[in-house]
Order: sequence, then C-alpha cells, then structure tokens
Amino acid sequence: MLVHFRIDDRLIHGQVTVAWSKHINSQRIVVANDEVAKDDIQRSLLPLAAPPGVEVRIVPVSDAPENTKDKRSLLLVKNPRDALTLLDLGLDAKEINLGNMGFAQGRKNLTKSLSLSDEEIRQLKEIEGRGVRVYFQMLPQDRRVPLGELVR
Repeated sequence: MLVHFRIDDRLIHGQVTVAWSKHINSQRIVVANDEVAKDDIQRSLLPLAAPPGVEVRIVPVSDAPENTKDKRSLLLVKNPRDALTLLDLGLDAKEINLGNMGFAQGRKNLTKSLSLSDEEIRQLKEIEGRGVRVYFQMLPQDRRVPLGELVR
C-alpha cells in the first residue's frame, strides 16, 4: 500500500532512507522513473543507499502503481511530470511531498533546496486541482509548507 509519495530529484539518499523510511515504517521503496529504470549503474547503486530490510524496486513510471500495492511503500519520482503521469494511470494518492529539486537553468529558487520551473509549477497546480495535497517538507520533523505558500 502506498504510504508516502515524494518528488525528490536525488531519489534514494540519506534523508529519504533514514528519516522517511523509518518515519512511515516502509517495507519497500519504489523508484519510478523511465530513464533510471534503464540505467544499469543507477539500478545497482540506488539500492545500496536503502536501509537494511527495506526492499527496493526501480521501475518505469507505468509499473509503479502495481509495485506499491502489496507492501508499505515509499514511492519516489524525480519530477512533477512523472507524478502527474502516475495520477493519470490511476494511482490513488491523497498527498505528495516535495523534497529536494535542485537549481537548474529555467528554474527559480523557492527555498534553499527547492527550485521549480514555470512548467513544473503548472504541473503541481494541476495535481492540486485533482484534489491531491502538495506540500514541501524535507524531513518528517520539519513543518509542511503548502504549495500555495511557495508559489502564487
């Protein structure tokens, strides 16, 4: 069962594996990204960052809904486009946690660890328009900042 859905361009890393996995008591981490699913190096390295005893599945976006059904799952995607695609595929999500999205050309800094392009903001607003709560929160103990407080 999907227990946490996070957009984080770093995918599996210390904050996710240590803080979020423990906080939600996940049994599985599902990384959903078409490019990563085809990359043998990332497929071999990402599981090394997972906590002991937590299964890791790295799948194309289209396979993610099926891979979050039978175990307490933390679902990770790299960008809002993949999150929107998952909703289009019928993934039942009530909320999406924005994590790190680094600065790049075409993105504006909203916090020190969250930068978004106009297109990504549009996609996140579309997600909210579907009744899914979108918020920024790096660690479980941090305050949730609703998307509306970050973008107007």
